[in-house]
Amino acid sequence: MSLFLYYVFIPILIHFRKNGYSINKTGKRNLYIFIDMAHIGKQFAVKGLNKSGEGLIQIYINFTRTCRKVISTGVYVEPKYWDSQKSTIIKHPLALKYNFLIDNMKLSILKLENDSKDLNIDFTAELIDDHLNTGIPFKVFNEYYKKELDNTVSDPGTYKDQLKTLQHFNSFNPKIRFLDLNLKLIKEFDKYLHDLGHAQVTINCHHKNIKKYINLSIKMGYYPIDISKHPYLGFKLPNTKSDRPFLSYEQIMAIYLAQYPTFRLRRVADRFVFACCTGIKVSDLSRVTPDKFDGKMLKMEPNKFTKTSGCAVIL
Repeated sequence: MSLFLYYVFIPILIHFRKNGYSINKTGKRNLYIFIDMAHIGKQFAVKGLNKSGEGLIQIYINFTRTCRKVISTGVYVEPKYWDSQKSTIIKHPLALKYNFLIDNMKLSILKLENDSKDLNIDFTAELIDDHLNTGIPFKVFNEYYKKELDNTVSDPGTYKDQLKTLQHFNSFNPKIRFLDLNLKLIKEFDKYLHDLGHAQVTINCHHKNIKKYINLSIKMGYYPIDISKHPYLGFKLPNTKSDRPFLSYEQIMAIYLAQYPTFRLRRVADRFVFACCTGIKVSDLSRVTPDKFDGKMLKMEPNKFTKTSGCAVIL
Protein backbone atom coordinates (compact mmCIF):
# COMPACT_ATOMS: atom_id res chain seq x y z
CA MET A 1 0.00 0.00 0.00
CA SER A 2 2.83 2.41 0.85
CA LEU A 3 4.48 1.75 -2.53
CA PHE A 4 1.16 2.36 -4.25
CA LEU A 5 0.82 5.69 -2.49
CA TYR A 6 4.40 6.67 -3.29
CA TYR A 7 4.50 5.69 -6.97
CA VAL A 8 0.86 6.05 -8.03
CA PHE A 9 -1.06 8.36 -5.70
CA ILE A 10 1.62 11.07 -5.41
CA PRO A 11 2.04 11.48 -9.20
CA ILE A 12 -1.75 11.73 -9.60
CA LEU A 13 -1.85 14.28 -6.78
CA ILE A 14 0.85 16.34 -8.47
CA HIS A 15 -1.17 16.26 -11.68
CA PHE A 16 -4.22 17.69 -9.95
CA ARG A 17 -2.12 20.33 -8.26
CA LYS A 18 -1.55 22.02 -11.58
CA ASN A 19 -4.85 23.68 -10.72
CA GLY A 20 -3.82 24.06 -7.10
CA TYR A 21 -6.30 21.56 -5.62
CA SER A 22 -6.37 17.97 -4.46
CA ILE A 23 -9.54 16.09 -5.46
CA ASN A 24 -11.70 14.17 -3.00
CA LYS A 25 -13.82 11.05 -3.63
CA THR A 26 -16.83 13.03 -4.83
CA GLY A 27 -14.76 14.84 -7.45
CA LYS A 28 -15.09 18.16 -5.67
CA ARG A 29 -12.24 20.51 -4.93
CA ASN A 30 -10.64 19.97 -1.59
CA LEU A 31 -8.00 21.84 0.39
CA TYR A 32 -5.13 23.42 -1.49
CA ILE A 33 -1.71 21.90 -0.70
CA PHE A 34 1.63 22.73 -2.27
CA ILE A 35 5.30 22.53 -1.36
CA ASP A 36 7.82 25.28 -2.01
CA MET A 37 10.93 26.91 -0.68
CA ALA A 38 10.32 29.64 1.88
CA HIS A 39 10.58 33.06 0.27
CA ILE A 40 9.43 36.66 0.50
CA GLY A 41 8.21 37.95 -2.84
CA LYS A 42 10.85 38.75 -5.43
CA GLN A 43 13.56 39.09 -2.81
CA PHE A 44 13.58 35.34 -2.29
CA ALA A 45 17.27 34.93 -3.12
CA VAL A 46 18.27 37.25 -0.28
CA LYS A 47 15.68 37.21 2.50
CA GLY A 48 14.51 33.61 2.11
CA LEU A 49 17.90 32.03 2.67
CA ASN A 50 19.91 31.33 5.81
CA LYS A 51 23.56 32.26 6.35
CA SER A 52 24.64 29.15 4.46
CA GLY A 53 22.67 30.23 1.42
CA GLU A 54 20.02 27.52 1.91
CA GLY A 55 16.27 27.88 1.82
CA LEU A 56 13.70 26.08 4.01
CA ILE A 57 11.29 23.71 2.27
CA GLN A 58 7.76 24.22 3.60
CA ILE A 59 4.33 22.70 3.10
CA TYR A 60 1.60 25.27 2.48
CA ILE A 61 -2.01 24.33 3.21
CA ASN A 62 -4.72 26.74 2.16
CA PHE A 63 -8.04 25.88 3.79
CA THR A 64 -9.69 28.94 2.25
CA ARG A 65 -8.47 32.06 0.50
CA THR A 66 -7.90 33.70 3.85
CA CYS A 67 -6.87 30.74 6.04
CA ARG A 68 -3.44 29.19 5.54
CA LYS A 69 -1.25 26.78 7.51
CA VAL A 70 2.51 26.65 6.86
CA ILE A 71 4.47 23.61 8.05
CA SER A 72 8.23 23.40 8.14
CA THR A 73 9.76 20.17 6.82
CA GLY A 74 13.06 20.97 8.53
CA VAL A 75 14.86 20.50 5.21
CA TYR A 76 17.24 23.21 3.96
CA VAL A 77 18.81 23.17 0.48
CA GLU A 78 20.35 25.68 -1.90
CA PRO A 79 17.93 27.10 -4.49
CA LYS A 80 19.77 25.33 -7.34
CA TYR A 81 18.67 21.98 -5.88
CA TRP A 82 14.97 22.89 -5.70
CA ASP A 83 12.63 22.26 -8.64
CA SER A 84 9.61 24.44 -7.92
CA GLN A 85 7.70 23.07 -10.93
CA LYS A 86 7.81 19.49 -9.65
CA SER A 87 8.02 20.43 -5.96
CA THR A 88 11.03 18.19 -5.47
CA ILE A 89 14.72 18.29 -4.65
CA ILE A 90 17.04 17.39 -7.54
CA LYS A 91 20.74 16.67 -7.99
CA HIS A 92 21.37 16.93 -4.24
CA PRO A 93 23.50 14.27 -2.49
CA LEU A 94 20.61 13.62 -0.08
CA ALA A 95 17.80 14.21 -2.57
CA LEU A 96 16.27 10.73 -2.15
CA LYS A 97 16.23 10.98 1.65
CA TYR A 98 14.88 14.53 1.71
CA ASN A 99 12.16 13.86 -0.88
CA PHE A 100 11.09 10.75 0.99
CA LEU A 101 10.80 12.74 4.22
CA ILE A 102 8.80 15.52 2.52
CA ASP A 103 6.49 13.04 0.79
CA ASN A 104 5.83 11.24 4.08
CA MET A 105 4.85 14.52 5.75
CA LYS A 106 2.60 15.33 2.83
CA LEU A 107 0.96 11.89 2.94
CA SER A 108 0.43 12.10 6.70
CA ILE A 109 -1.46 15.38 6.24
CA LEU A 110 -3.62 13.91 3.47
CA LYS A 111 -4.34 10.86 5.62
CA LEU A 112 -5.20 13.15 8.51
CA GLU A 113 -7.74 14.93 6.34
CA ASN A 114 -9.18 11.61 5.19
CA ASP A 115 -9.52 10.31 8.75
CA SER A 116 -11.16 13.53 9.87
CA LYS A 117 -13.83 13.07 7.20
CA ASP A 118 -14.46 9.46 8.27
CA LEU A 119 -14.99 10.64 11.87
CA ASN A 120 -16.98 13.74 10.84
CA ILE A 121 -14.37 16.00 12.44
CA ASP A 122 -13.51 19.43 11.06
CA PHE A 123 -10.08 19.45 9.44
CA THR A 124 -8.45 22.55 10.89
CA ALA A 125 -5.03 24.05 11.47
CA GLU A 126 -5.39 23.19 15.18
CA LEU A 127 -5.96 19.53 14.29
CA ILE A 128 -2.75 19.52 12.24
CA ASP A 129 -0.87 21.04 15.18
CA ASP A 130 -2.18 18.31 17.47
CA HIS A 131 -1.08 15.70 14.95
CA LEU A 132 2.43 17.13 14.58
CA ASN A 133 2.99 17.89 18.27
CA THR A 134 1.49 14.80 19.90
CA GLY A 135 0.67 12.31 17.16
CA ILE A 136 -2.59 11.42 18.96
CA PRO A 137 -5.44 13.24 17.19
CA PHE A 138 -7.20 10.02 16.15
CA LYS A 139 -6.06 7.59 18.82
CA VAL A 140 -9.25 6.25 20.39
CA PHE A 141 -9.36 6.01 24.17
CA ASN A 142 -11.95 3.20 24.10
CA GLU A 143 -9.58 0.98 22.12
CA TYR A 144 -6.66 1.77 24.43
CA TYR A 145 -8.81 0.94 27.48
CA LYS A 146 -9.78 -2.49 26.07
CA LYS A 147 -6.22 -3.33 25.04
CA GLU A 148 -4.78 -2.49 28.46
CA LEU A 149 -7.65 -4.25 30.22
CA ASP A 150 -6.93 -7.48 28.31
CA ASN A 151 -3.17 -7.22 28.81
CA THR A 152 -2.87 -6.14 32.43
CA VAL A 153 -5.89 -7.35 34.43
CA SER A 154 -5.92 -11.02 35.39
CA ASP A 155 -8.29 -11.07 38.37
CA PRO A 156 -11.73 -12.19 37.06
CA GLY A 157 -13.70 -9.93 39.41
CA THR A 158 -11.65 -6.83 38.57
CA TYR A 159 -11.79 -7.59 34.86
CA LYS A 160 -15.58 -7.93 34.93
CA ASP A 161 -15.96 -4.69 36.89
CA GLN A 162 -13.73 -2.65 34.55
CA LEU A 163 -15.21 -4.24 31.44
CA LYS A 164 -18.67 -3.13 32.59
CA THR A 165 -17.37 0.46 32.77
CA LEU A 166 -15.99 0.18 29.24
CA GLN A 167 -19.33 -1.14 27.97
CA HIS A 168 -21.09 1.90 29.41
CA PHE A 169 -18.42 4.17 27.93
CA ASN A 170 -18.87 2.54 24.52
CA SER A 171 -22.63 2.98 24.76
CA PHE A 172 -22.05 6.63 25.59
CA ASN A 173 -19.64 7.06 22.65
CA PRO A 174 -17.73 4.17 21.01
CA LYS A 175 -14.98 6.35 19.49
CA ILE A 176 -13.78 8.91 22.00
CA ARG A 177 -10.41 10.26 20.93
CA PHE A 178 -7.79 11.14 23.52
CA LEU A 179 -8.07 14.74 22.32
CA ASP A 180 -11.80 14.65 23.15
CA LEU A 181 -11.14 13.82 26.80
CA ASN A 182 -11.92 16.93 28.79
CA LEU A 183 -13.99 18.09 31.75
CA LYS A 184 -17.04 18.73 29.57
CA LEU A 185 -17.04 15.15 28.27
CA ILE A 186 -16.58 13.71 31.78
CA LYS A 187 -19.60 15.68 32.98
CA GLU A 188 -21.64 14.47 30.01
CA PHE A 189 -20.67 10.87 30.81
CA ASP A 190 -21.65 11.45 34.44
CA LYS A 191 -25.08 12.71 33.34
CA TYR A 192 -25.43 9.69 31.04
CA LEU A 193 -24.84 7.33 33.97
CA HIS A 194 -27.35 9.21 36.14
CA ASP A 195 -29.93 9.03 33.33
CA LEU A 196 -29.48 5.24 33.31
CA GLY A 197 -30.63 5.25 36.94
CA HIS A 198 -27.38 4.05 38.50
CA ALA A 199 -26.74 4.60 42.19
CA GLN A 200 -24.08 7.17 43.07
CA VAL A 201 -21.75 4.50 44.45
CA THR A 202 -21.89 2.67 41.09
CA ILE A 203 -21.27 5.90 39.16
CA ASN A 204 -18.27 6.66 41.37
CA CYS A 205 -16.88 3.22 40.58
CA HIS A 206 -17.19 3.83 36.82
CA HIS A 207 -15.44 7.19 37.12
CA LYS A 208 -12.68 5.57 39.14
CA ASN A 209 -12.08 3.03 36.37
CA ILE A 210 -12.05 5.65 33.59
CA LYS A 211 -9.66 7.84 35.57
CA LYS A 212 -7.38 4.86 36.17
CA TYR A 213 -6.86 4.25 32.45
CA ILE A 214 -6.42 7.94 31.70
CA ASN A 215 -3.69 8.08 34.35
CA LEU A 216 -2.12 4.92 32.95
CA SER A 217 -2.04 6.34 29.42
CA ILE A 218 -0.34 9.51 30.73
CA LYS A 219 2.17 7.52 32.75
CA MET A 220 3.06 5.31 29.77
CA GLY A 221 3.50 8.35 27.51
CA TYR A 222 0.58 7.36 25.29
CA TYR A 223 -1.37 10.49 26.20
CA PRO A 224 1.26 13.24 26.60
CA ILE A 225 -0.61 16.09 28.27
CA ASP A 226 0.24 18.52 31.03
CA ILE A 227 -1.23 17.45 34.37
CA SER A 228 -2.98 20.82 34.57
CA LYS A 229 -5.12 19.68 31.61
CA HIS A 230 -6.18 16.38 33.16
CA PRO A 231 -9.83 15.65 32.15
CA TYR A 232 -10.80 14.94 35.78
CA LEU A 233 -9.21 18.10 37.13
CA GLY A 234 -12.07 20.11 38.63
CA PHE A 235 -14.49 17.16 38.65
CA LYS A 236 -15.44 16.13 42.16
CA LEU A 237 -17.39 13.00 42.98
CA PRO A 238 -19.90 13.33 45.83
CA ASN A 239 -19.25 11.25 48.91
CA THR A 240 -21.70 8.40 49.36
CA LYS A 241 -23.01 7.13 52.67
CA SER A 242 -24.45 3.65 52.60
CA ASP A 243 -26.99 2.60 55.20
CA ARG A 244 -26.82 -1.16 54.94
CA PRO A 245 -29.23 -3.13 57.16
CA PHE A 246 -27.93 -6.19 59.01
CA LEU A 247 -29.66 -9.56 58.87
CA SER A 248 -30.72 -11.06 62.17
CA TYR A 249 -29.81 -14.60 63.20
CA GLU A 250 -33.37 -15.72 62.48
CA GLN A 251 -33.26 -14.24 58.95
CA ILE A 252 -29.94 -15.94 58.16
CA MET A 253 -31.28 -19.28 59.40
CA ALA A 254 -34.43 -18.80 57.30
CA ILE A 255 -32.26 -18.45 54.21
CA TYR A 256 -30.24 -21.51 55.20
CA LEU A 257 -33.25 -23.76 55.93
CA ALA A 258 -35.32 -22.68 52.95
CA GLN A 259 -36.07 -25.15 50.15
CA TYR A 260 -34.71 -24.22 46.71
CA PRO A 261 -35.88 -25.61 43.36
CA THR A 262 -32.38 -26.06 41.91
CA PHE A 263 -28.97 -27.11 43.17
CA ARG A 264 -27.47 -23.87 41.85
CA LEU A 265 -29.74 -21.74 44.07
CA ARG A 266 -29.02 -24.04 47.01
CA ARG A 267 -25.31 -23.49 46.53
CA VAL A 268 -25.72 -19.70 46.22
CA ALA A 269 -27.67 -19.65 49.49
CA ASP A 270 -25.03 -21.76 51.27
CA ARG A 271 -22.22 -19.50 50.08
CA PHE A 272 -24.13 -16.41 51.20
CA VAL A 273 -24.78 -17.86 54.67
CA PHE A 274 -21.14 -18.92 54.94
CA ALA A 275 -20.08 -15.35 54.13
CA CYS A 276 -22.47 -13.96 56.73
CA CYS A 277 -21.16 -16.30 59.44
CA THR A 278 -17.45 -15.75 58.71
CA GLY A 279 -17.39 -12.13 57.58
CA ILE A 280 -15.61 -13.03 54.32
CA LYS A 281 -16.33 -10.83 51.32
CA VAL A 282 -18.53 -12.44 48.70
CA SER A 283 -15.82 -11.72 46.10
CA ASP A 284 -13.32 -13.74 48.19
CA LEU A 285 -15.50 -16.83 48.50
CA SER A 286 -14.01 -18.24 45.31
CA ARG A 287 -10.67 -18.45 47.14
CA VAL A 288 -12.06 -20.71 49.87
CA THR A 289 -10.75 -24.21 49.18
CA PRO A 290 -10.33 -27.29 51.43
CA ASP A 291 -6.65 -26.56 52.02
CA LYS A 292 -7.62 -23.27 53.71
CA PHE A 293 -9.13 -25.18 56.69
CA ASP A 294 -6.91 -26.09 59.63
CA GLY A 295 -9.05 -28.00 62.08
CA LYS A 296 -11.68 -25.49 63.22
CA MET A 297 -9.73 -22.58 61.79
CA LEU A 298 -10.19 -20.99 58.37
CA LYS A 299 -7.02 -19.23 57.20
CA MET A 300 -7.15 -16.82 54.26
CA GLU A 301 -4.00 -15.44 52.64
CA PRO A 302 -3.73 -11.84 51.35
CA ASN A 303 -5.08 -11.24 47.83
CA LYS A 304 -2.51 -9.33 45.76
CA PHE A 305 -5.16 -8.32 43.19
CA THR A 306 -7.81 -6.86 45.50
CA LYS A 307 -5.21 -5.92 48.15
CA THR A 308 -7.29 -7.81 50.73
CA SER A 309 -5.41 -8.59 53.93
CA GLY A 310 -5.23 -12.11 55.25
CA CYS A 311 -7.43 -13.34 58.08
CA ALA A 312 -8.12 -16.28 60.35
CA VAL A 313 -11.67 -17.24 61.34
CA ILE A 314 -12.58 -19.65 64.16
CA LEU A 315 -15.43 -21.87 63.00
